[in-house]
Amino acid sequence: MSDSDAAARTASRPLLPAEVLTRLDQSDGLARFQRNDAQSATVARHFRHTLQRMAQLCRDRKVPLVFVQPPVNLADCPPFKTQFAVDAEQQRQVLALLQRARAEAAADRSAAVRLAQQAVLLDERCALAWYELGQLQLTAGDFESAKISLQRAVDEDVCPLRMTTPLQRTLQQVASEQHVPLLNADSLLAGVCRGGIVSEQVLVDHVHPSFRGHEDIAVALAELLLSEGLTGPAAAGWQQSARAACRAVVQGLDDTYFLRGRRTLEALRKWAAGRALEPDGI
Repeated sequence: MSDSDAAARTASRPLLPAEVLTRLDQSDGLARFQRNDAQSATVARHFRHTLQRMAQLCRDRKVPLVFVQPPVNLADCPPFKTQFAVDAEQQRQVLALLQRARAEAAADRSAAVRLAQQAVLLDERCALAWYELGQLQLTAGDFESAKISLQRAVDEDVCPLRMTTPLQRTLQQVASEQHVPLLNADSLLAGVCRGGIVSEQVLVDHVHPSFRGHEDIAVALAELLLSEGLTGPAAAGWQQSARAACRAVVQGLDDTYFLRGRRTLEALRKWAAGRALEPDGI
């Protein structure tokens, strides 16, 4: 390809803005999100293509590459937007069942779980119903069922701000096919949470790790790099030194940093909780 051809090809490429304007930054942002299974499938295919391209480019240029599967808050983050897939009468039945389940929760957990199960049977696309079922199963100590229900709530969330099951599987498949090391940060953090379900124990919101969560991911990532031969030998006991260095940095942050973070986090939590209780069309 000649220099002029290359220049012409570069000039024809679309230019992305320096600052990203997301849908949710706009006044009617949440309303723009509607269930679209075809688009979701297209996103998964595009994600696969991007990962494959990334792996190929790094391999061609002999650049080491590691994939990291991000954590997903299952236990303490309601769906950002719920849409029904049933008619108005069945919608009312779903909401009535959920209200009854909440009322029964304190006195009879098993009965509450059964009511929530009836709700998801009426509408299997209702993210809020899956979330409330998962919460009741958590309370009952049925962690295996709770994890399934809470993940389904993520997958049915019409505003998918957390990594869905199809995207998780795509990342894992491409890592295996392309022989790219993968650190599953979701499983890593789940290992220190109650019932093996990622929660506020390790995340400060729907996806972002706490300071300790970041620390655990950093140490695990370094261990992976060592095991893959992507870095030189490490000194004995380096993990303890690394954790001490991480905590020293956190302790050196001023009060203003934490105040700004607390305000931002509180605003996000209120927004998410309020929206989660307002299924579309109700």
